Amino acid sequence: MKVVMEDSLGDSIDNVWATIRDFGGLGRYFSPVVKCRVEGTGIGSRRIVTLRTPTGTEVIVVEKLEELDEAAKRLVYSIPDASGFPMKDGYVGIMQLKHLDGGRCELEWTALIEPPEGVEAEVTRQFVTGVYATGFAGLKGLHGN
Repeated sequence: MKVVMEDSLGDSIDNVWATIRDFGGLGRYFSPVVKCRVEGTGIGSRRIVTLRTPTGTEVIVVEKLEELDEAAKRLVYSIPDASGFPMKDGYVGIMQLKHLDGGRCELEWTALIEPPEGVEAEVTRQFVTGVYATGFAGLKGLHGN
């Protein structure tokens, strides 16, 4: 299943790209991050993220950098082990920036995701859109509406 969310940001593509491309800087715009560290460098590096859930518990998710395309302003990451989340292992997230007029840009954030057995697709879709909405809110806080 493919889930796509798009929104414009009130800053230049280069400024927003500087935030997104910083694989270890997720906590700058994703408020549930308690801590984030990166193991390795470049493609294949992993970020180990401790998140605080809405119930106050902490969970750890490991994400792998799959692609970092400077020219296209595209970052692709995966979650090889999605245990504890309403999705199968192998989730892929794609963050693609597009230039807009007036010194603005648009982020298209795509999830390639499948629900695990026994979970309805809508539950997985709502989970992802909630996560992405939190990310967009944080990016807008840094880079304007």
